[in-house]
Amino acid sequence: MNPSSTRLCGPLDSPHVDGENLLWSASLAVAWRELAALLGGGLVAAEGSSAAVSAWLEGMARDAVAAASLQDPAIVARAGSGRAFLEELSAALAEAGLEAGAALSQVDRWAGGFHAYAQFDKAVRFAVPFEKEERPWYSCGSWVESFGLERRQQSEEVWQAQREQLVVHYPCYDDEEAETLEGEELYRAMNDFLVELVLDGREDRLFVASLRRGATLRETVAKARSMMTEGALRHPRGHLAAGERFRMPIVDLDLLVEHAIVAGARVSARSDEPLALLGEVIQHLAFRLDEGGATVRSSARSSGLSLPPRALDCVRPFLIFWLSGASELPLAALWIENGEVMRRMPTPDFVR
Repeated sequence: MNPSSTRLCGPLDSPHVDGENLLWSASLAVAWRELAALLGGGLVAAEGSSAAVSAWLEGMARDAVAAASLQDPAIVARAGSGRAFLEELSAALAEAGLEAGAALSQVDRWAGGFHAYAQFDKAVRFAVPFEKEERPWYSCGSWVESFGLERRQQSEEVWQAQREQLVVHYPCYDDEEAETLEGEELYRAMNDFLVELVLDGREDRLFVASLRRGATLRETVAKARSMMTEGALRHPRGHLAAGERFRMPIVDLDLLVEHAIVAGARVSARSDEPLALLGEVIQHLAFRLDEGGATVRSSARSSGLSLPPRALDCVRPFLIFWLSGASELPLAALWIENGEVMRRMPTPDFVR
């Protein structure tokens, strides 16, 4: 992937850049929390460090604190030092039924040092698959594979099951409320949306939002979460009706990055420990969302809308975020502005 158009960021507070996909997963935050616990406090930049390094470490410190609310049993997180720790980590991953994540691929270069590691692999399905679009669909500047929901030739039983799996949190106005909309609220109701794709088992929650982004990914996720409607599942307009639709690209990505901004940075714990040198900070994220469900695998280590009908189409930049329980932090958040992380299709003949 082109690093200038898709970025796996460290802190959730990372700023957006025009035209760039900005991706985040909780693995690094959880690993950072383990490292802070091992060293006796959060890591801060040494005096004289660049503003960029200081901001990165401050952002990770906030994420590490928030990671305490992530109590997902799928997450394996450890911190320690030396080869003995790496052997213990391998045993813990094996016990959890996990293959070592890509972030451990070059760990031998730092085998004698301190390590913080976190990994989670999750695959969830929709009880009834959504509708896969056979023809190319145009989204964010690319012709791509897509899926979604609208009333077509599926049986009544399948249609009703699919409808129950797609909850419209916003816009979710009844007719009387819709008539009172004006100004900014009317613009948002005509252009923004938040839907929940209900997962089989409902232990986690998966959302797709089309909205104007904030300055940072954290702000964008917060804006999307503010659109969540309590009771949307039972609201009269909480599900699509015949004549309405939802459609989005199939998202498929696999990234392994080194956060070079802090490689070799001098840091210390808040408990006034002596300065230490950061080695590699490596993170891996693989994510796929299609008509059948979603999978996420992540590891990290440190060394036009009418009311009604609604046409909820991800044709402009959009956000995917995955929640686990009541956690303040999402498991993953993906802001998508270009087609690099989508499943591409050839340009149709009629537009050539």
